[in-house]
Amino acid sequence: MHMHRTIVGSSLFALMLASGAGQAAESYAFGSRVLVVGEGVGKLLELAGPALHKEPIENDEGARIGERWEYRMDGKTLLVTLKDGKVQQIDEIY
Repeated sequence: MHMHRTIVGSSLFALMLASGAGQAAESYAFGSRVLVVGEGVGKLLELAGPALHKEPIENDEGARIGERWEYRMDGKTLLVTLKDGKVQQIDEIY
């Protein structure tokens, strides 16, 4: 069941991006402060606070290799992918 949730969430995310409803970014502004790909999870928590939802990212063998944190910001969804405690990817879903 845990694996199913990851696959469904990942599939939904891929579908939203493929439909043109999303945009990957190297940074995201929280007011006058900016989060940049490569920064640590502590900086994300400092700027955005706790995530609305956290989704594990697993490899083909089912081992956890990261997480995708979901936020609602300014009428859109912000998905932040974390690996090894650092921001790997920032996606805005409109």
